[in-house]
Formats: sequence, structure tokens, C-alpha cells
Amino acid sequence: MQITRRQTMLLSLAMLAGAGALRPARADDAWQSGRIVGEGEDALERELADGTLLRLAGILPAPGRGWADRLTGALAALLPDGAELGYRALAVDRYGRTLAVLAPPAGSVLPDLQSLLLAQGLAWAWPEPEAIGLHDAWLALEARARVAAAGLWGDAGAGLPQPVDDAKLDAALGRPNLWRGRILRVERRRGWTYCDCGADWKTDASISIPDRLLKPLAARGVALDGLAGRVVEARGVPIWRYGPALELWHPAQLVVLDGVES
Repeated sequence: MQITRRQTMLLSLAMLAGAGALRPARADDAWQSGRIVGEGEDALERELADGTLLRLAGILPAPGRGWADRLTGALAALLPDGAELGYRALAVDRYGRTLAVLAPPAGSVLPDLQSLLLAQGLAWAWPEPEAIGLHDAWLALEARARVAAAGLWGDAGAGLPQPVDDAKLDAALGRPNLWRGRILRVERRRGWTYCDCGADWKTDASISIPDRLLKPLAARGVALDGLAGRVVEARGVPIWRYGPALELWHPAQLVVLDGVES
């Protein structure tokens, strides 16, 4: 499914509206500093002289056509060994890495490094629990990059977003993904709303939404009983449950792109 210019503009407006009062970190939010002594196993990781292993929170590289390598190259230039790095720690993950917001390069008008990478289309916004308070603001920057077809958003081979009717959808299970598809049927039962994107709910893709998200989604202008026939994008880690299934835990994971198909 190809996204139209109208859908792109609606996506931008939806993400910008969702940003609300949320904002990226500012200079008064407990910034720390450290000297970079090496990279980690992940391109988004940097080891500091004091032993801290940092990982940029809330962004990921695109899965296709060399975009992970392009992000790696950009970060190598921005964060070379020996450089002093400013960061704001958000949390420590189960691997012992400090998830962090990184300071932007000198002279940047953007508030953090993640914002710069998103604005250039070198990464996409990921709804990381530890950074979810910043996700809407980062989505807004991603939306602008998409409208401008910057970086990965101007490359059909980048692999994002992935259509829900893609024959390769099953191969991407268990990994972070950005789905796009039309909701054909909406059914609510046992505390969940199931949004089916195919004719057969036992084999085709679906998006599952717990009841606790009904009010937060409504506050963002998304009414689940009106989703049938609409094109949406959803971010998360899909699993297999009667077909590929993506379960939401936060309202920012879902964006409605257009109206009901006539």
C-alpha cells in the first residue's frame, strides 16, 4: 500500500497534535558529561571513561538497504572516541546500559541528538518505555522528515513502513516494526479491542488494544469504534497470535492516516 501525499500530511498533523505539552529534554534537566572511549556492540551505544555504557533512547535505524550502516557512520562522525559527550540519563535497562538523551552538536538549534537524527531521516522514532515522555515530540520531527522525504523516508528500500499485507511480514516478527494498513473489522471482547487488517483473523495481521487505552486514545482523537475502513500506522514488536499481531501499550503507538474508504 502506497502512502498518498494527503495521508503524509495527515500523518504530520496527527503527530504534531499529539506532541501537546511534551517536549525533548532541556539544559536544566540534569545533564551529565563524560568522555567517549569506544563503541558498544550496538551502533547506538557509546562507552564512557567512567565505565558507563550509554545507549541512545527512543530511536532505531531503518531495517532495509544499508540504513543501519548510514546511521552508524553518522554517529561515528558525531561521537568519535575521545570526545566529551553531554547526556541525560533516563533509566538503566536489563543489560546494564544507561538509556539516555544525548546533547546535540554545537550550533544545533535542536534540543538533543535524537531530534537531529530524526530530522535528517537517519532514524525513526521508537516508543521506548523509558523515553515515552519524549516520544510525541520526536514523532513530530519524524513527521516533518517524512513530509520532506528526507533520508530513509525518501527511499522505498528502507523498509518502513511495512504494509500489513506484505508477504514478508511473518519474517519480521519479534523485532521492532512500523506497520501500515487498513482496518477491515473492529471487535471488542474480554477487555481488548481487536483491529483486523485482513479477511481471516486466524492468519492475517491484527492490532490489539487493551481497554485501558480507550480513554487515552480518545483524548488524541482516536475512537476505536470508528476505525473500520481507516488506514493506520502502528509501532511495536509484532508476535504470532492467530496471525501477526501487534499489541499496543501506549496510545502514541497508533496514528490514523485517513478517513473511511468510500
